[in-house]
Amino acid sequence: MSPPTQRTVWLSVYWYGEGGNTYPYLKRGAKVFVRGSMRNNLYTDRTGQTRVDINVNAREVYLCGSAATGQPQQQTQPAAQQQAAPAPTYPQPAPIGGGDDLPF
Repeated sequence: MSPPTQRTVWLSVYWYGEGGNTYPYLKRGAKVFVRGSMRNNLYTDRTGQTRVDINVNAREVYLCGSAATGQPQQQTQPAAQQQAAPAPTYPQPAPIGGGDDLPF
């Protein structure tokens, strides 16, 4: 039995709406999860071979991790923590309806 081989499969993903917000974070080799409808188109290339073009109309796209670059990621120093300002205090509102427990 021959060892399994890895093959790269290229997909064209169309994501409308908020997809542009994720675009700056996508890099070659990044792992993403895509949920949507898939359509395959058969075509003949210049050499006469039949090829498959895979298109996905995405409903959801999630980043799953960093790109596999084969190099360790550079560690960044954590920023110094700033102390939060104390929350402002406000007076308690007066009870509505005169303070008695009658619902009318």
